[in-house]
Amino acid sequence: MLSLYYYRVFLLINSAALFLVYVIWGMDIDLTPYSYIYVLMANFYMLLQSRRNFLLFIIFFIILFSNYSIIYSNFIMRFDNTIFTDALSRSTTNISLNILALFNLLLFLFVKWDFILPNPSVNIFVKPENLERWNLLFLVVILAIVFFFGFTPPEEEGQRGSPSPLYEYSLIFFALYFYYCGMKRIYLMVGLFMIVLYSLQNFVFGGRILGVQFILCAYIMLLMHRVRMPIVVGGITVMFFLMSIIGVVRGELLSGNFEVTSILSSLVESGFALDTAYSAYYTSESFVYILDKFSVQEVFVYFGEFVKSIFIGGDPDMHLTAISHDYVVHYGGGLVPFYFYFYLGELGVLIAACLVAFYVNLSIDIEDVSSGLKKCLAVWVASTTFRWYLYSPIGLLRGVLFLVIAYYAFVFCAYMLNRMFGYELSD
Repeated sequence: MLSLYYYRVFLLINSAALFLVYVIWGMDIDLTPYSYIYVLMANFYMLLQSRRNFLLFIIFFIILFSNYSIIYSNFIMRFDNTIFTDALSRSTTNISLNILALFNLLLFLFVKWDFILPNPSVNIFVKPENLERWNLLFLVVILAIVFFFGFTPPEEEGQRGSPSPLYEYSLIFFALYFYYCGMKRIYLMVGLFMIVLYSLQNFVFGGRILGVQFILCAYIMLLMHRVRMPIVVGGITVMFFLMSIIGVVRGELLSGNFEVTSILSSLVESGFALDTAYSAYYTSESFVYILDKFSVQEVFVYFGEFVKSIFIGGDPDMHLTAISHDYVVHYGGGLVPFYFYFYLGELGVLIAACLVAFYVNLSIDIEDVSSGLKKCLAVWVASTTFRWYLYSPIGLLRGVLFLVIAYYAFVFCAYMLNRMFGYELSD
């Protein structure tokens, strides 16, 4: 498409100019509105380029929607009815927006846009030859236990439920379940039934992100090859509209204590901006705000705790959100480049962009012959985009590590049990 080519050239020129400004004048420079217009234009280009590949489309749709929500609420129609748009300092505002712009600039440069494959015409994730009934049995038991014991409902109306860490990683078990179900109707129905239960559990008690993740996992692995993209776009639009509604009523769905007209009015006034996004951005700004309060040695210690948390977990009090909460009241979260900026400065933003681009490029060429691990990784990254982009980069690190361990554990489990008790369980 010729117009898209010129769009790309235009972005490349502006990317070079923006990058040069950062090199010469640093990150503490006020470039509004140029910087946030660049972010939206770059994200829109990413969305257009990925329009034929749902895995990439959902990643960049979520990034665009999140960045739009941040920019709309903080710069276009600065909200005055929430603390999440309060300016911590002029320098913090400038640096934070420039971190966002630099990250998206680098992401635009690092992704292999010319190698994106369109959606496959057949199901490449669930294959009859991958059927493993022993694994399915164990996965059903695990998911049932996590469902009943891994989620704590809210104590008061209007609050959200509290998922355990294992509950948050249950998406890995769903991806493995569908991968091993072999397109058998009974197993598919059981998996979809569990997906519905998990999603409803989140939506009814005010959650959104986890419920959306479960739905995306099921869609990608079971329906992506059958549903045309225009229908997908319509479905995504409705899904995000419902997410905004849930954000307004929160845990009041069961009681019915809400008015439709007031909900619609609130949505229009907010420009359909996602409160989770601008809340996470405010937390991210707090990372920037507190950075000069610590010595290089202290930041290095915190970085060591972050690296340790990837492999063996860490002290909750040493988590960056807990540290910043001592100085700024916020509600957690944080955009992926801001974590790395706190630890490593501008180099950290580069590393964050490389990390995300690596997984995006991994998802670009998923084919029927790709390994099962690569397919499950692509499903995990696309389905959890909200979580790793707005909450913490740990999903791209520890989450991926957990998936790799779980994948090979079930490969080994199936091998050993099939040798001990026969090739497979009977239907």
